[in-house]
Amino acid sequence: MRIVALTQRKPPAEQRYRPKSLLSLSPTGFLLDNANGESYTLNAVGRAVMAKLLELGDSRDVWRVVVDRFEIDEARAQKDVERFLADLWTLGLVERDERDRR
Repeated sequence: MRIVALTQRKPPAEQRYRPKSLLSLSPTGFLLDNANGESYTLNAVGRAVMAKLLELGDSRDVWRVVVDRFEIDEARAQKDVERFLADLWTLGLVERDERDRR
């Protein structure tokens, strides 16, 4: 008989983001970067995520708004929101927050 030790891999720490200052979000999903005048149109999910991010100031629990409003399971919501936030970071609309990483 051969015994194999299995090691559990910890998932990578969640990357946290905070909104760039001078962002404005309209109720219809129009996102304006007041620093440079660039604008973006967000769908309903993007609008909900961005509104929550602006409200909280940190992305830690932003994915929960997707679960609550759009009836998506938690794992999928976390993954999709993390991808969306990474896209916003690429566009320069959010900043990575290295404080208190999990």
